[in-house]
Amino acid sequence: GLSEHQVRVVAPDVGGGFGPKAVIHPEEVTVPAAAMLLGRPIKWIEDRFESFTATVLERLQYWDVEVAFSAEGRLLALRGHLYHDHGACTPYGVALPYNAVTNLIGPYVLPAFEMEISLCLTNIVPASPTRGAGRPQGTFIMERLLDRIAEHIGIGRDEVRRRNLIAPERMPYTVPIVQRDGAVMRYDSGDYPECQRRALAASGWADFPARQAEARRRGRWIGIGLANYVEATGRGPFESGSVRIGPSGTIVATTGATAQGQGTKSMIAQLVAAQLGVRPEQIQVMDGDTDASPLGLGSFASRQAVTAGNAAHLAALAVADNATRAAATPALAAARSAALGLSFSFSRLDSAPASCASAPATACSSAASSATVAPSSMSFWSFLAFTTPDCAPATAWSMAASSASDAPSSRSSSLSCARRRFARADCRLFARSS
Repeated sequence: GLSEHQVRVVAPDVGGGFGPKAVIHPEEVTVPAAAMLLGRPIKWIEDRFESFTATVLERLQYWDVEVAFSAEGRLLALRGHLYHDHGACTPYGVALPYNAVTNLIGPYVLPAFEMEISLCLTNIVPASPTRGAGRPQGTFIMERLLDRIAEHIGIGRDEVRRRNLIAPERMPYTVPIVQRDGAVMRYDSGDYPECQRRALAASGWADFPARQAEARRRGRWIGIGLANYVEATGRGPFESGSVRIGPSGTIVATTGATAQGQGTKSMIAQLVAAQLGVRPEQIQVMDGDTDASPLGLGSFASRQAVTAGNAAHLAALAVADNATRAAATPALAAARSAALGLSFSFSRLDSAPASCASAPATACSSAASSATVAPSSMSFWSFLAFTTPDCAPATAWSMAASSASDAPSSRSSSLSCARRRFARADCRLFARSS
């Protein structure tokens, strides 16, 4: 019976993403509930055997696939059937097989594609994202097929891939397959043949047969594999972030993103510091704490630098702009005790609102901010800005009210509007200053 504001969740940096994510296991609710009932702290301890038998799994899939290709080894069509073991229930929907099938295409030109998917409920633990969320399985299928094609027509494994990679001059390259977020697959940039060439050069691919033969003479068996991988990053729908400068001059950046060993705090600190003209170590970053940032989606799908990074970047830009204007205005400069603060929510939209019709992309991202640089009697203002997926400004406008009391809703309401993914183009964002 508790409200959201009565529950605090802290996700500390555990040093890496070591397995399952995104779903609730029973102990995550049972332990705090028991602690409240007993009035005592409770620690959950789970051994490895318990973890293996009760934690969600991921990799169990069966594929039956056939491929058509030209005499030169170029892909013509692929079809097949995926049997995905869902376990006893579906805690995370169809994300795993969906990712596996769409990621199968990889960085290659595939003119025709048909895949049937069977979701099989079985008597094992449920399936849910675990380090890759279905993508490695699909990638493995395509790469094995390419190896078989190379073997069949007698060309190198590197050459069959080179012939099928999307050429850089075809970028941006769009495949009419809808991903999980509702957008079609669009390869925005990249030189995949050059990427492979560099990887082969760095690994000593050309002289590996000689090294392999020498190793076998010494009783050592070594091998070398080759695979290309590309993944859509920056998955939405949003991530939150804020930047505040207190009366003491302390700069605090908060975000709903969570650190899992990938340097999230360093990334946020560097982006904010670059806009405020200070050193990154002067930025205090708070992440993974609902007291600091109640709205957030966290770490998954290679998204945090795009979503949380942009939110922090935009917030820092606006704070720097407010500080500059305040310093240039005597009336505002006198209010030195007022704290500067901005909050942003960065969203990826499935389709652009009407105001983005002139933008060069059908999918826009959005950011909402609110700020005050003076006591509550001063003017309150809010602005809404849209950016394209590459973060180039598409449309921006501002709205002003005579005082903070004119704002019809709270900051949480403004962000909940962002969470609704701006279904209405005229969605108005107001937020009381904090």
